[in-house]
Amino acid sequence: MRATIFGKTFWQYREISAGGNVGDQNQLDPIFGLGNATQADIIRVEWPSGLVQEFHDVASKQVFTIREPAKLQSAGHADSNHVRWSLLGGQNVFYNIEQSTDLETWIPWLSVTNTSGLLTFTNDLTDSCRVFRAFEP
Repeated sequence: MRATIFGKTFWQYREISAGGNVGDQNQLDPIFGLGNATQADIIRVEWPSGLVQEFHDVASKQVFTIREPAKLQSAGHADSNHVRWSLLGGQNVFYNIEQSTDLETWIPWLSVTNTSGLLTFTNDLTDSCRVFRAFEP
């Protein structure tokens, strides 16, 4: 998190992990001191999956939840008529998956709870060009 506090720019860093020793657990809700700043200039979240999110000009004195966005990627072709997809995202998070042939019209395709954080599924290829997206409703 970057903010200008008392006229100086500061970066503050928090790491959330399972801890380093047996029975250890780091704090899951990072807290940042903003002094006289009325906003955080940048809040940057780097997820273990490699995804990065940045939020700009975030007002101070608030609590909010940031979840890792879904990452839907091809996991290789099963054969010429099927494609395998992997959905990487939050564990025990509910996702809707939609499909489109023109990137304008999206049709619901599948709703699923990603219980393990990584879900792989196979889809028949009936259209020559089809795009999928995953999101939290």
